[in-house]
Amino acid sequence: FTEQQFALLETGQLDIGLMTGPVQREKISTVDVQTDRLMLILPADHPLAESDSLSLSDLADEPFVLGDLDRWGAYNTLLFRQCERGGLRPRIVQTAPESRAIIGLVSCGLGISIMPECLVHSMDRRLIARPITDLPERMITQAGWLTGAIQPALARFVDHIIAARFA
Repeated sequence: FTEQQFALLETGQLDIGLMTGPVQREKISTVDVQTDRLMLILPADHPLAESDSLSLSDLADEPFVLGDLDRWGAYNTLLFRQCERGGLRPRIVQTAPESRAIIGLVSCGLGISIMPECLVHSMDRRLIARPITDLPERMITQAGWLTGAIQPALARFVDHIIAARFA
């Protein structure tokens, strides 16, 4: 939903958004909120689940469940760029609009997925997460707001985000 948030920020309908970064927009100021490794999400009974870590080449023949291309555009761009560097072109069999839907479809055995590590805690016991050795780049989540449009309450909120990062 990063692209939609840009539009809402620019029209004044949103004061601050949480977006997949790095955000590089002239009118948008940002601060990093968190970084996450990208993790392989798969059913616990999947043959690849026996490995402690995997490489992109191990995933070449697997069906993928990913976020919708329109709603997950920034994330998919990051993911596809990294996959391309590693020689993988994911074979997408299903997309979904939300992370819970992706996790549910993977739980049903429809395919595997690559998702931010922060989502691992929301998985049920039918799923496991494994690191991917050749996906070194981390996903950055950034808070973004319209440059020059910061109000006192928003400034305090941004200060809290910054303070929390260093706590």
